Amino acid sequence: MAATIPWPVFSLHAGAIVDRHNKRVIAAAMDLILGVVTIGIVISIWADWVRLALLYVTALLIGFAEVLLSNAAQALLPLVVTDPDALERANEWQLSVEVVGQSSVGPPVGAFLFRRSGQRTVHHRWDLILRFAPWPFVSALLICVAPAQGRSRCCLLKIDSTKRQRCSV
Repeated sequence: MAATIPWPVFSLHAGAIVDRHNKRVIAAAMDLILGVVTIGIVISIWADWVRLALLYVTALLIGFAEVLLSNAAQALLPLVVTDPDALERANEWQLSVEVVGQSSVGPPVGAFLFRRSGQRTVHHRWDLILRFAPWPFVSALLICVAPAQGRSRCCLLKIDSTKRQRCSV
């Protein structure tokens, strides 16, 4: 319940914040916040510091970060995909990956990893490292991929109507 409260309460405000500020920075910052909060709750569980209030605060923080990240990701798409004909297809891909990840693939994989993390094995630390390692890379890609606020500057990848080309910083 605490993780879903930010969606009806904060969605309109998040859209206004994303429209007025740098979308890449917001997306990268929210991705980093999600990583830090998740790592923090895992550490608190390991150290047996977790309390109900901490779980509520964590769920709220994750909810607010997801609202901002979702709005920023949706607003970044037209900056990355420059061809209007390809924009519809890119939007379909973004939505389908989100829906499949959150409803079809995500829950079973999460349940498997949760079950596996309950078993104290030699590979336990590697499980946690593999779960949390992508956040810094995803944040770096968010900063580098999209052009800055509609400018034509490109960092790593610009999707054109004819081909993909590698750009220099």
